[in-house]
Amino acid sequence: MHRHHGPAASVGVVDLLLVFVKCYHTETAVNGALSIIGPSTTCSRSRTAGATPAHRRHVGKERVVLGVCYHSATVLAPGHVLHAGQGKTFMGELDISDSPRLQHIVQTFNAAGIAVERSGQVLKEIWSKLALNVATLPTSSTVRVTADHLLDTPKCRN
Repeated sequence: MHRHHGPAASVGVVDLLLVFVKCYHTETAVNGALSIIGPSTTCSRSRTAGATPAHRRHVGKERVVLGVCYHSATVLAPGHVLHAGQGKTFMGELDISDSPRLQHIVQTFNAAGIAVERSGQVLKEIWSKLALNVATLPTSSTVRVTADHLLDTPKCRN
């Protein structure tokens, strides 16, 4: 495994790496984090139905936990992000077990004030979000409103 020595290297090896990028950026994100991935690092992947080739190659499928969240954010400028909407966050194991690792991760997030629920059906949660996005995002783009305001439009409400 090739280790990079960029800004991430100063952090040291982490217990949990969160990868919340579009699937086509996963390889770059994981490669940029190799210096902080150790033999017991768990890698949490969002918005995908499984471990990507980058995860399998660099971390191993057995160390991937899946997650999906219904928070929304908008980049206002470089380094400035608006947290536009809060929603649920679900995390689960690929094998649908309620592992001690998953329990610990969820407890840690909740103790820090970030609400996360364990899910024995995390793949269902991921596909449900995809179905929601497929319906709402093109529609909101067409009527030129953000998705959270779709029901404010009388034609959409009908």
